[in-house]
Amino acid sequence: MGFANTYRRIFTFESPSHAWIALHRLVEAACRTLGTTFTVEFEQLERRFAFARADPRRWPDLATMRRAAEYIAARRAEALTRRDGLIASRRASKRRGRRCAVPKELAALEARHQVHSPRPPRVGYWGWRKRREEAGPGR
Repeated sequence: MGFANTYRRIFTFESPSHAWIALHRLVEAACRTLGTTFTVEFEQLERRFAFARADPRRWPDLATMRRAAEYIAARRAEALTRRDGLIASRRASKRRGRRCAVPKELAALEARHQVHSPRPPRVGYWGWRKRREEAGPGR
């Protein structure tokens, strides 16, 4: 499920347990854009909003989860704006004929994104079947 859909669900769910699951999915989706790990992002939320995943007695209430979702959305929007600016700058320099190497900041950003957002191979139905058979039973 994508970021926007998961974000909306957190604000429509009235059940804290469903919102809690959606918050986990939201962090997972944000990590693909931010280029960080799930654990790092969730620990940051735990510190910022004073809750703990490990202790069910310290799980956040619905209002806290919604504030956390807004914080994640703002961080993601900021990252996307920064990325879009770097891409626009790169395109402008290419239009001016400067087709040199990609700026280091953009290259680093894209490398982090690729690490945390790998694309599944395009193998089709029969390809997946072949991969399952190659993996062996029980996998």
